[in-house]
Amino acid sequence: IQMVSIPLIEAWTKPIAHGGDFQGVYNGNGYTITGLTMDRSKDRGTAALFSSVDTAATLTGIHLRQVSLTGVWAAPLVAYAYEASISLCSATGEVTGSAAAGGLVERLQNGSTLLRSRTTCTVTGNNDAGGLVGSSSGTGSTILGCMAGGSVRGNATNKGALAGANISGSKIYFSYSTATGIDLVGFKGTSVTAGIIACCYGKTEVYD
Repeated sequence: IQMVSIPLIEAWTKPIAHGGDFQGVYNGNGYTITGLTMDRSKDRGTAALFSSVDTAATLTGIHLRQVSLTGVWAAPLVAYAYEASISLCSATGEVTGSAAAGGLVERLQNGSTLLRSRTTCTVTGNNDAGGLVGSSSGTGSTILGCMAGGSVRGNATNKGALAGANISGSKIYFSYSTATGIDLVGFKGTSVTAGIIACCYGKTEVYD
């Protein structure tokens, strides 16, 4: 459990769980982590607080401020979430992924949940880029009660104000985005293979 707000003075070279999977519980307890900076463009790696969180991992109450992240895959909180639970988290700052990027999570996968979280990051990416998540996929993955502001930029194939790609049975409910950006296409990028969006609001489209 985080007990105080943490100002980060020096840049990080690698995220938590680099080369493995975080499977525990991190409770930010409502405190902030300010100034997370990471540039992994040279070693073509992942830039995030957590590289990968796996089965039964729980991240809650984590608030990242003034992030500056560059990598192949980039997101403030976590790059890859698999069967994980994420709730009550937020982020501000700038995120750039040469392959994919998300304003909070880069990829939400296979039964992961993202609940009541928000971000106002500037997100730049190729392939997948989303104001909240770069992509959400896998049966049972759910985004509920979340918000994305900021902007989404770059030449991503799948680019959206909330989710860059919503595929393979993943679901988005009761969420909204006011994110803007260059050539930004609607509320989500690609939504295929039974991906569901319901009761959500987007700056340019409404799903009901």
